[in-house]
Amino acid sequence: SATLLLSGLAPDAGPLSGGTRVELQIHGLTKKYATKLFVSLRKVQSLQKRKSRIGRAYDDEALVSLQVGSRGSFFFVTPDCSKVFGDDSRGLLVTVGYLSFPEPQILAGPLLFNLMDPLPKLAPAWASPCCDFKLSGDEGIILAWDLKSPPSDAVGVRFRGESGHQQEVKGELLFGEDALEATASSRQRVGANVRAPARAWCVRFTTPSWPKVDSVELNVSWNGQQYSRFDSLVHFEEEKSLFGEVVEGISEDHLAQRDGLGVQLLESPEASAERQVDQSTAKDLDRVVA
Repeated sequence: SATLLLSGLAPDAGPLSGGTRVELQIHGLTKKYATKLFVSLRKVQSLQKRKSRIGRAYDDEALVSLQVGSRGSFFFVTPDCSKVFGDDSRGLLVTVGYLSFPEPQILAGPLLFNLMDPLPKLAPAWASPCCDFKLSGDEGIILAWDLKSPPSDAVGVRFRGESGHQQEVKGELLFGEDALEATASSRQRVGANVRAPARAWCVRFTTPSWPKVDSVELNVSWNGQQYSRFDSLVHFEEEKSLFGEVVEGISEDHLAQRDGLGVQLLESPEASAERQVDQSTAKDLDRVVA
């Protein structure tokens, strides 16, 4: 048998509801040999013991196909683990092997794949301020969840507009006093009664600039692949000027005013002041000559 080394999973976490495409970094494996192999998934349940979290692997096992990608990558797709292993599953031990009698032979692994809550539960519970943003972007927004802890260490926020434009920004995880302070600051800005984030953690991000007025879906991913949608649309809108609508171009209407006797040309304050100075100077010269 071949000597294989399973060195990584990407991503290494996904929702309990499944559907995550997981690429395996396997050294020493060829495409031809890969067709003979399978991926073994064993349930891991997290337990509380003496205030420390430990993992315990169970005999429950699921075999899934090891697939070959178009660029020579090797991957598998996670099943719905709530149905296969139960809702108490917190991880999967991933190994690669082949079928043999009397039991399968393991060639590489194991590595741990972490399981998050089902995808719908990974959506933010609220956003503040919400839900009208400036086209120019650069507004600080706070998101919070009804979860005890963040599903992973990395979070991406994707904006997808009805216009077809799409953009993603990185979120920043805040904990403890930083989270409470950010939430309080956001509450003061909008003047709303925004409840504190669960277990004092939240995500802060900055809105991107947007090309046009648009209604936009706000989606969040904890593994860079699968997204949960915030339940409200957000909107990018024109910024209002203190002086009303900003003139985008110059036309005859901005250069002249018509009255019953003809056309009265308008001039800027600077030009008017300069004309008055010239008239005053001319009068002074007339007096000197006289």
